[in-house]
Amino acid sequence: MRLQFLTKKLGLTNLPGTISYQLIHRTASALIEAARFNAAHALMLVHSFSPTQQWFPDFRSFAQLYGIDAKPNQIYQACELEGIALHLGWVCDNSEYLRR
Repeated sequence: MRLQFLTKKLGLTNLPGTISYQLIHRTASALIEAARFNAAHALMLVHSFSPTQQWFPDFRSFAQLYGIDAKPNQIYQACELEGIALHLGWVCDNSEYLRR
């Protein structure tokens, strides 16, 4: 039942079972908080600390549900839901800081 609520909140009708629940939940949370604060924009941003971009393929699959061919270090407008522009992004940390 919770997954149905989140799927509807994201404006999606058919959610593949391969999509990470964390991506679904975090994106819906961004929309819910944007609505709570009467914001015109919501952003679900993944800040990756992995030097190999370990989970990027999962993010890319999720973004493809909105017709986005996602690349790292870019922000995309996915859609507009209930008057809120939803943005998705994946940013990579500077690997130099991992060596310190």
